[in-house]
Amino acid sequence: MKSEIKTILKFSLEIVHSISRMTLLLSGLSLTGNVMAQVDEGVANRLTPPEGVEAFYESSPNTQISDDFNGSSVDFTRWAYRNGNKALDWGTDENSVYIESDAEHSWVTLKGIKQTVNVGGEIEEGLGSGIVSKNTSQYGFYILKWRMKGASYESGGGSGWHPAAWGSRCNFSYSPQGECISGLTNRLELDILEGFEHPSSTYWTSHLFEWGPAAAPADRIKHLLTDGKVFDWPTTEWKIIGYEYSPEYIRLWEYNQGVWEIVQTYMFTSNPSVEDVRLNDQFRSPAYWILSNKVSNNLDIPVNGDSWFQIDYFYHYDYLDN
Repeated sequence: MKSEIKTILKFSLEIVHSISRMTLLLSGLSLTGNVMAQVDEGVANRLTPPEGVEAFYESSPNTQISDDFNGSSVDFTRWAYRNGNKALDWGTDENSVYIESDAEHSWVTLKGIKQTVNVGGEIEEGLGSGIVSKNTSQYGFYILKWRMKGASYESGGGSGWHPAAWGSRCNFSYSPQGECISGLTNRLELDILEGFEHPSSTYWTSHLFEWGPAAAPADRIKHLLTDGKVFDWPTTEWKIIGYEYSPEYIRLWEYNQGVWEIVQTYMFTSNPSVEDVRLNDQFRSPAYWILSNKVSNNLDIPVNGDSWFQIDYFYHYDYLDN
């Protein structure tokens, strides 16, 4: 019965999305109006998956992956400093990664510090920072509440900083790749958020990559979940993204003014050549999770002052597979 309900729900949502995810009305309500969020008032800032799909996920976040960042310091029983991946230097102390709070809640800050750093003879303009999960996860509903601060983001100008929240085969907790999941011939890179540096403006996207021999003739295939969005909102404003990863599909959600909205969906299939919006099910794989704020690899893009990538919470609601 549950699999039949899943099939009906997926089919219905795909029809709605293909017609118009923004304007179609169902029973006098918009599609997004039918998926109002459930907020647990007993737990600060606890946002849950949207109605209509919440029955497929656990009612509480997985504590091995999720974090409200409401302690006095980062919980290093579940996180490690990011300290690997390419010839970049990383801040691995409380000057770069720390907890902040106001009257309502707390968050983790990943600070990018503008300074000249010599890394093996290569001069970098900044010191990046990040934390990585010690545990892996796969199917589930992920929720990220975040914002980006710094002179470039406040002015709408260019920036050499590269904030990201993503899932990878390796966690880059030490050079060169850190802890890695073995045996993954084909795998997914899940980019909930990736900010892109640019000389005159900055923007971010959500997307995913299929990596491995099954991507031939390329070594990877990129699928955009949303087009580039310019950092043009007040830096005091938080954004919330939902990244739904089930055995049947990957779907991006955005949470705006108390309402979950579907942005894009890619279905898994055993025959990915059928159409461009299909994903090869051979790529389904678990991942470590990385939250980081690094300096650009492109030395032509200046680092305009310090930057602060802030995460209020990162939740993972496990998929119910029975």
